Amino acid sequence: MINLEDVKSAARRVSTYVIETPLERSQTLSLLLGTNVYLKMELFQRTGSFKPRGAFNQILQLEGQAKARGVVAVSGGNFAQGVAYAARQLGIKAVICMPEYTPSNYVEATQSYGLSWNSPRISVNFRQAETFKSEGYAFLHAWDNPNQMAGNGTIGLEILETGL
Repeated sequence: MINLEDVKSAARRVSTYVIETPLERSQTLSLLLGTNVYLKMELFQRTGSFKPRGAFNQILQLEGQAKARGVVAVSGGNFAQGVAYAARQLGIKAVICMPEYTPSNYVEATQSYGLSWNSPRISVNFRQAETFKSEGYAFLHAWDNPNQMAGNGTIGLEILETGL
């Protein structure tokens, strides 16, 4: 379980690497739903999503040998790009295991940041990631990791800071 201090620490840790994105009121959605609806504009992050927040937080907390060997992740989406981008920015080797059905634009974007490995089935991707892990790579999980959660939670801090 993460707490507010974990999220605040993550915000300090990742602030050099991610931008504070605007929070905009959507007139259309607000009128449609009869309440104020705000959109956090994470599309302005380097990879177009919030996923680098958690990826940076995970990688920045690795130590010694884990950081030296590299990281491995399984994703066919925004987390793949977030990890590849974060690893490249931090000078860490990254292997991204992506299912064969991943849309080509996601594969190309991920490859532009770092290495990827494709397989027809996601289960094979997880087995391949386990092989890399057994070779000393740090496994980064897309959601089931407290450091990922705390990094993603930095969005909430930015919302709170607006005073809404």
